[in-house]
Amino acid sequence: MKNFILSLSVMFCFFSSAVMAQTSVIEEEMSMSQGLKNGFYVDLEGFKADDLADSWKEYLKDMKIKKTKYNRKKKEYFSDNATIEAMSNNTVDIYATFTEMKTGVRLAVWFDLGGAYLNTDQHADASVIGRQIVYEFAIKVQKERAQKAIDVEVAAMKKLEKTLDGVTKDQATYNKEIEKLRKQIAKLEEKIEQAKTKQSETQQAIGTQKERLDKAKAAFDAIQ
Repeated sequence: MKNFILSLSVMFCFFSSAVMAQTSVIEEEMSMSQGLKNGFYVDLEGFKADDLADSWKEYLKDMKIKKTKYNRKKKEYFSDNATIEAMSNNTVDIYATFTEMKTGVRLAVWFDLGGAYLNTDQHADASVIGRQIVYEFAIKVQKERAQKAIDVEVAAMKKLEKTLDGVTKDQATYNKEIEKLRKQIAKLEEKIEQAKTKQSETQQAIGTQKERLDKAKAAFDAIQ
């Protein structure tokens, strides 16, 4: 757990200011099953509550927090006796809700330290950890969604590249066919020239033969 929290701290410090501006974790008192309690929330645009809830449970499992149950009546997720050493020496109860908004989902999280809910005024250092946990989850699900979008675009790109490859191969085949036809045309054109020459020679021969025929007829007609 300590290694996990340290990892969170390092990642939290090195995220770019641009990303931080996009993903803000707000601390305030909010209504939940135990009353009006201090908690942390983040708005995630373009998400559905059900999808985020499943991701939240998996996220907590990665933190070795396995006892997460859903209260259908209160529409609230409850993780009992979670061990977060960087936040508290005692176990922590975690409450979470996912509220559908016009443009997405609001995740609200409360950390019950036992007698007090995590808040910056009373637990300055521990609140940093609580805020990080919510923030890191928000970053995680957004990156996963962004990666899926990348995967879709990569698949589309591969499909287009495959199409281009096919068209390129077809073009190469057509060019080969054209080259063959050009050679055939060149041979036929050569034969045409040969035919023209033969035609001219034959026409001359026919002229000469006509003269000979005319002479032969004249000789025949001269006989009396």
